[in-house]
Amino acid sequence: MGYVAVMSAVLTWAVGGILVRYLSSYGFHAMTITLLRLFVAWAFTTIFLLLTRRQLFRVRARDLLLFALLAIVGPGAAQPLYILSVTLTTVAVASVLNYTSPVFVMALSRIFLNERITAMKIVALTVTILGLVLVTGVYSVDSPVSLPALVTGVGSGLCYGIYVMLLKRSVVDCEPLVVQWWSMLFGLPLVLAYARPELAIFPENLPPVAYLLILVNGAGPGFLAFILFTWGLGRVQASRASIVATIEPAAATILGYLIFGEKMGMAEVAGVIAVLAGVTLITAGGPREEAARVDAGG
Repeated sequence: MGYVAVMSAVLTWAVGGILVRYLSSYGFHAMTITLLRLFVAWAFTTIFLLLTRRQLFRVRARDLLLFALLAIVGPGAAQPLYILSVTLTTVAVASVLNYTSPVFVMALSRIFLNERITAMKIVALTVTILGLVLVTGVYSVDSPVSLPALVTGVGSGLCYGIYVMLLKRSVVDCEPLVVQWWSMLFGLPLVLAYARPELAIFPENLPPVAYLLILVNGAGPGFLAFILFTWGLGRVQASRASIVATIEPAAATILGYLIFGEKMGMAEVAGVIAVLAGVTLITAGGPREEAARVDAGG
């Protein structure tokens, strides 16, 4: 069920990309959308805890440091670096650079979580990265990637990799709802600082559907997806979960084709198939590798 939860979260994030497209059409800046999603998700979590599990607000002091670190490397670093990378290069290049995160997760999980780097993981990661290159069309970019774009793009991947590692560590002792509420609380001031210039030009005379989209974006990709991903991460290896997460751009490509009629040629189709093949390898191979490890006494 862990893989099902992670994949459900990733697919919800892919739907979030569609919601962002619609909100952008109303004049919302990317950082404003990020702030609104984080705030709405935090509000949903607060209401849910107050109504059902108020005792979860009480946590150990040592856990607060972990939650603060999650906020710093997640909303405070990974997201802004990705957005900055998009402004310095194309969305395709920024997406591929951002999805170097499984490489960092695999290396860090070997050091800090004692997760083995197996041939199956390497093959699955290689196939999914190849798929991402085809899906995003980054191979057709004519101009070279600038150093600032490379640093910010890979930096976002590194920060997200660290974020996944810290998240994996947090679910050992804390419930996903607790992790979500506290990390979002610490993250809100950071994202607010980034979004403050854009708030001065907040869109006016918005129709009711725009406010509905804001709520749905916070409730789905913000609240539900984080719960699903955190819950699933507590049940599968961090390195495997990060590879499964690469299905998001492929899912977004399919949704873009179905909803917006965006181009989806043979290269994009091949990329989607490659990503799905890599994810299938890692999810199907996981139980067999774990069983072999137990039989070997490792």
